[in-house]
Amino acid sequence: MTRVGLMTVGSRGDVEPFVALALALKRRGADVRLATHERFRPLADRYEVAFAPLPGDPAELMATPAGRRALSSGKNVGRFLTAFRQLTEHLALPTWDAAQAALQDCDVLVYSTFAFQGHYLAQHLGVRAVAAHLQPLLPTSAFASPAMPFPVPGRLLKRWSHDAVLRLFWQQARPGALRLAARVPGLVIPRDMPFAHALRDEECIVAVSPSVVPRPSDWPPQAHLTGYWRLPPPPDFTPPPALVAFVEETPPPIYVGFGSLAQPDPTAVRTLVEAALARVGRRGVIHSGWNGIAGASSPAIHVVDDIPHAWLFPRVGAVVHHGGAGTTAAALSAGCPSVVVPHFGDQWFWAERVEHLEAGVSVPRRRLTADRLAAAVAAALARPFPAALAARLAAEDGADAAARVVLGP
Repeated sequence: MTRVGLMTVGSRGDVEPFVALALALKRRGADVRLATHERFRPLADRYEVAFAPLPGDPAELMATPAGRRALSSGKNVGRFLTAFRQLTEHLALPTWDAAQAALQDCDVLVYSTFAFQGHYLAQHLGVRAVAAHLQPLLPTSAFASPAMPFPVPGRLLKRWSHDAVLRLFWQQARPGALRLAARVPGLVIPRDMPFAHALRDEECIVAVSPSVVPRPSDWPPQAHLTGYWRLPPPPDFTPPPALVAFVEETPPPIYVGFGSLAQPDPTAVRTLVEAALARVGRRGVIHSGWNGIAGASSPAIHVVDDIPHAWLFPRVGAVVHHGGAGTTAAALSAGCPSVVVPHFGDQWFWAERVEHLEAGVSVPRRRLTADRLAAAVAAALARPFPAALAARLAAEDGADAAARVVLGP
């Protein structure tokens, strides 16, 4: 039996796909252990996935001054990565120790983009490594880096944008990597970007559908674009009766949620959302988020905390969201139009993809007003979702495709 270690850090959107991958690996007979933040132990337990804790609570980190700087970085990639380093550099050694203890007996180590220590841990343990990305990060001239928030013209500049973002990321990650090298005998940290070498040379799986981002012709053969890793509702999931009654009324409500992003003024966000929905005459299902989009349920608003997107999104009229990779995938897979409100990072990339596919519209967070949100919701509702895209996504099983790559021939 192949023993597979999965290592990921970040928000719920960074963890859920790895739970889906764990289930696919288990169905194929693998022994799987997921290493991530303690906050997500209940999620793993609900799906009976073996769990090992890594240090750090992402919700607490996002509430710190550095976390707030990251959330407010907007299109400033350097500011976001600097805040990311300040958030995580003190976790470098504790994360290494915890991951090594939890995954030392694995045969294959699968690690996420921001769990970059997995690259070195696999070398240290002498096991096969598979990088796992929720964004199409491998350098290409087909499109600019997903972390690049501005349009980039020309194939050469698009290719350059990937190198530029990787260099910024390495500048922030290298101090933590050097601390690891001082602790771990034989661990060599190169002066240039090991991430670039890993993206070029290491086997990797990309949890994105080729129907959303076609596979670039200049990607290396060991890069596998698998399709989305969709997590079904837990086996014991029963939707709250009040929510069922709310979504079954016609017309269906609009979902509004910004994932794990803490809003600086949740009361103002709630007021804006309610005003926008009133303008288009629709009720709303609001996801409270980590610091809450403040306010209780009302006849026109139903507040939820943790409801599986796979159950909820097919039952709403449109999804207003931040453009995270996971939420975008869930809305597209549900055949539900999106209103993307990008805040930072790769969210502009997914907003552009949604608009290109004619699967929704977008409004930048800094320009968001009740009138603009109402107009965007109305536009999304007026545009029929592309049926062919929904059919292709429904036919995919990206988690199983990724499991086949991880387990090998």
